[in-house]
This record gives sequence, C-alpha cells and structure tokens, in this order.
Amino acid sequence: MLSRFYLHARQHVLYLCRLLVALLCIGVTLPAFSGKQPVILYTDIVSGPVTGGENGAGTYLSLFGTGFGDSLDDVKVLINGREAASYKYLGSSKGRPDIQQLSVQPGNGITSGKIAVYVKGQASNTNHTFTVTKGDVYFVSLDGDNESGRKNNINRPFRTAQHVFNRQDFGPGDTIVLRAGEWDDLGDYEAFLTVHHKTGKRANPMSILAYPGEDVFINTKGIRGGFNFYKTWGGIVIAGFRVNSNGNDLVQLQYQTHNIRVINNELFGLWKKSGGSAAISGNGAHWSLLGNHIHDIGYSKLFHGIYIDNDNGLGSKYIDIAYNHIHEIKGGRAIQLFWKKPEISDIRIHDNLIYNIDRDGIVVSDNTGSGIYVYNNIVYNTGREVGSGIRVYSDIAKVHIFNNTFHNPTISRKQAAIYVENAAEVSFYNNIVSTLDQQDYFATDVDPAISRLSHNLWHGSGPSPASDRFPINSAPMFVDAATNNFCLNQKSPAIDAGLKPIIAIKEDFYGNMRPLKKKSSGKNSYDLGACEYTGE
Repeated sequence: MLSRFYLHARQHVLYLCRLLVALLCIGVTLPAFSGKQPVILYTDIVSGPVTGGENGAGTYLSLFGTGFGDSLDDVKVLINGREAASYKYLGSSKGRPDIQQLSVQPGNGITSGKIAVYVKGQASNTNHTFTVTKGDVYFVSLDGDNESGRKNNINRPFRTAQHVFNRQDFGPGDTIVLRAGEWDDLGDYEAFLTVHHKTGKRANPMSILAYPGEDVFINTKGIRGGFNFYKTWGGIVIAGFRVNSNGNDLVQLQYQTHNIRVINNELFGLWKKSGGSAAISGNGAHWSLLGNHIHDIGYSKLFHGIYIDNDNGLGSKYIDIAYNHIHEIKGGRAIQLFWKKPEISDIRIHDNLIYNIDRDGIVVSDNTGSGIYVYNNIVYNTGREVGSGIRVYSDIAKVHIFNNTFHNPTISRKQAAIYVENAAEVSFYNNIVSTLDQQDYFATDVDPAISRLSHNLWHGSGPSPASDRFPINSAPMFVDAATNNFCLNQKSPAIDAGLKPIIAIKEDFYGNMRPLKKKSSGKNSYDLGACEYTGE
C-alpha cells in the first residue's frame, strides 16, 4: 500500500510539472480538469492480448480524454463491465496539452466490450471498445539482449525493435514495448524501425508502443528516419514515442499502407533545405492519426505537419486526423491533402490545435474529392508568409467546414482568411473568423452558389461577406484571446447561433457535450466556433 501511495504521488507531481511546462511554452489558457465528467476521446490500441506481458496482465491500453482527475486512487477503468487488472499511468498526453492519458493493463478474465472510466463515481462515455485477441508482448530495452530476450518477460528484454519485428514468431496480435532512454539504433532501410514484408490485420494489428509514462526518445541523428513503412499492407499501431528527426523522415507511410494508427507521438526537428516532406506522410486507407504533437518542422518550402497523398494511383480514403497539436511549421502547411488521380476522399479533420504556420493551416487540394469534413478545429496565427486558415483548390472537392475557430488566419495579409480557389461544393457554417485589420475574410474564384456560407461570425476587418446568408458581424467575445483561450464568455453572440451540422457532433473541442442546453435561455442550439459555452 505504501509503495502504491508513493507511485501515485510521483505520477501526480510529474503530471502537474509536464502540464505546467506545456502551458508556459505555448501560452495557452485551458479549462481545468478537476470536477468535470470524464470523457474518453480516443485510445491508442483497440485490441490486444489480456494475458502475457508484465505480471501476466497483457498488453497496455491507453485512454485519452478529459476529466480523468489527478490521482489513480480516484480512477476506475471497466472493460465490458470488469475492472482492469493494473493501473500504470495517469498524466498529460504527448498531444494537445489539455488532453490526459490514462494507461492500464486489461488482465486475464477481461472480455471484449465497451470501455468506461469512473472518476470518483462519475461515469464517462462508453462509445469506445476493446477487443481481446491472441498475442504476445516483447519488451525492448537499451540494456536488453537479442539473444537472451524472452517474450512476455519484462525482466528479459530484447535489445532492438527491428530484431523483434523481423522474428519469424512476431506477427498479428503481438506487441513491441520499448522502455525509456535515448535510442539511435539503425534498423532496416536506414530507419530506426522499418515495417516491411509483414502485415497485421485491421482487427488484430501489430503494435509498437512506448512503455506508459516513460520517455522513449528516438533520436534519428545519423540514420535515415524514425518509422518507415515499406512494402507492407499495414495493420500497425505506433504510439507513445518522442522522435527527433534531425532532418530525416519521422513517420513515412509508403505504398498504400492500410489500417494504421499513429497515436500520441511527439514528432519534431524535420529541417531540410529541399522541399516536399512532412512529419507524417503517405497514402492508404483506414488511418487514425490522433493526438500527435508536431512542431518545429520545415526550412524553406513545402514542409508540412501531416501530408496525405495517393502516390501510387490507388487513392487515399477513410482517414481520421484529429486531436493533434501542430505548430511552428516553417515554409509549409499544418495539414495538406494533395496529389494526382484517383481522388483522395472520406477524410475527417477535427479537434486539432493549429498555430504559428508559415503557409495555410489546412489545405484541401488537387484531386481531393467527396466526403471531406473539417470541424471543431482551433486555427490561429497562420499565413505568416502567405496563406489562409483553410484553403480549398480542387475542382472535384466536396467539403463541409463547420464549427471551427479561425483567429488571425492570414497574418501576412497576402491571402484571404478563408480561400476557396476551386471546388465542386463547399459549405461553410457555424464558424468564427476573427482577423486582423485589412485582412479579407473570404475569397473565391468559383460561382458563389458552389461556396455556400451561412451562420458564421466575422470580426476584425469590416462588414461580413455578402455571400453569408445569416452572418453575425460582431466581436466573438472570447474568454481571453491574448492568451489564446478561444472559449466563449457569457455575453458572446456566438452562443446558440448555429445550425445543426450535417453530421452528428456530440462533443466540442474540449470534450464538452454539444449542443449544451443553456440554463438562462433554455435553448439547446449549437454555438459557433470550436468551443461550446459551458459557463452556466
């Protein structure tokens, strides 16, 4: 009991320190965690073994959300109604600074089903699930040994991740867990770890995880890159790492990699003089790029945070880009969809925090087609050299842009805050666009009927665009824009001023219920922008 007390106390202090440093670094004022109903936003893995591994309790499952409290003593995790066997970590995630990480081992006896978090008796949402599969856990440590390492034995770790991945007995359902330290191993194809000539399954992937709460730092100095996918169909999870590019590729997904989850990684240091690279780049289908912290990317041109293409001509689709924290991108964009035919389609870009970008915050470009949804994003201080908060230029694009907050989205004033250069259909509603003086709010080179504007708030550069059918031309009344807190205060005209979105949105940027009934008005309408007012 005493050792558990010290463990929880240490984790609590570590969590508070990391959160304070993160907030000081980015200058963001965020809502407090305490007293809020727990909300699970996403998980790193969705399936895995419940036996083997550390103390026979199976793989490590990390939940990411808000309202998880500040002590493991107050938290209970249930999977299909049964409590997890072991609690490993509670603290800040590597992604957005307002999102927490809660890591457990499921344990023998757990069956497939819904996940629930209870904090002091308050229950979370239950729309996330965990599926029990067969598999083994392989620990990898800087003081391990590839000859004497044994699977499912934390005290007999292997030395290199590439060695474990290449083993004949490593396959679908298995997990590699790396321990703390600074890693610079040279794996196959001159990357730290190349995933190649093996394929996991969508329901039974191969997972490469950092041990929960430990700093697993991959410093790619002297090697080609971090994680390289080459000639594999996919079925892979990469989660929990801190990767310094040193000018090399960070996560490169080549040749139609499918069923990929890149979750809760810090990716930085991609500085090159040539153009055309990104922290996460590639093509495929059924990707989840969630909760990554991408920063200090670029040099002179065309360096991006996340770049989706269709390089081999098969198209990219069914991709979820969400809850990422992307900033300090020099010469490029935060998120870009772009390539040749066939089209990129069915992409959701939501709940991302994007700022300090030299070019556009989000670009939906060449051969991006239907099913593109952009919502619940906070985008500010973009277009430092040239660019917009969001730019659309694809003659087949069908894009729905709603409930975003754009603040100073074209600092250079060389492009409109919102720019629809070419499209087949664009709907733009429930957004807040707050600009500097003499910034154009909205520009389009297409028939106004193609870019349909309605129920947006415009402020900072004169009258609203004439094409907005029901605009609000007023200050948004943020809590404190000077500290980048873009929540609404109680007098904001954006409260209850929105339309019902085309797709169901049950939560806002911070995980608050959306729409939220207001006590003072009794209304239950959507607020404009990324944040639902919760002050009552």
